[in-house]
Amino acid sequence: MQDTSGWSHDDKGIFSVKSFLSCLEADRKKGMWDFLGVCPLKIEIFIWQLLHGRILVRLVLKKFGFQPSTSLMCPLCNIEEESIDHLFLLCNWLRRLWQSCMLWWDPIMHMLLNMEECCSESRRSGFPKIGEWIPPQVDALKFNVDGSDKGSPGQPGIGGVLQNHEGSLCNFSAYVGIEDAITAEILAIARACELCEARPEIVDKLVVIFSHSKVAVTWINNDGFGSIKHAQIIHDTRSFLSSSDMVSILFCPRSFNYIADQLAKKGARISGEELNWWDS
Repeated sequence: MQDTSGWSHDDKGIFSVKSFLSCLEADRKKGMWDFLGVCPLKIEIFIWQLLHGRILVRLVLKKFGFQPSTSLMCPLCNIEEESIDHLFLLCNWLRRLWQSCMLWWDPIMHMLLNMEECCSESRRSGFPKIGEWIPPQVDALKFNVDGSDKGSPGQPGIGGVLQNHEGSLCNFSAYVGIEDAITAEILAIARACELCEARPEIVDKLVVIFSHSKVAVTWINNDGFGSIKHAQIIHDTRSFLSSSDMVSILFCPRSFNYIADQLAKKGARISGEELNWWDS
């Protein structure tokens, strides 16, 4: 494939403002007072304008000659002139709004005052929910795969488990270098396809590869989806799928992918690949 230029995306395949700012600030050391990204960028800009008196209320517009002196009253209360202080703090209508907003603080204050109890409850309910194992049909196989990353980008591993109606036939864990999460998910699917193509005991079997990454599954199953960074591996995987009518790729919930998730985490801790086969 020919090299082309392009703008990369975030781990979910979205070209967001936050990912763009992250690219710009990749070489900048983050300080302890760096609040960038705490709220949406448009909110940050609005607050900056508010603190610097740049909100275009009627008195400000009058100063620049865009508002007649006969039309300066606040449209909410029609009592005082519309200044920034009046519009956001002093207007009776706004005061009632702020008072109603304060009602939201009751559950938040309860959580802050009972932090130990809330944390204890969170720990009790924080165990991962594991879905019940559903075996494939007698003449079929299921291949659950996952990619695990530590950081974005980080040091991810990939893992997978191949099963028939009686249990596991194969599992693998592998370290794939410094990559992001979506790359790890795609590499896990690609590795499963390689095993389906190379192993004689799988070639003639109906195999469904399951991944809990909707982005990876969508990109591989649909022409026109994907990114420049992953174009080659997605192209190779699609070519294999188009040449075989025995292998398909589907999405599954994370709760049904627990074993593959643990194998992927193991892959992040080893060097190379660990591949295990059992007699069917």
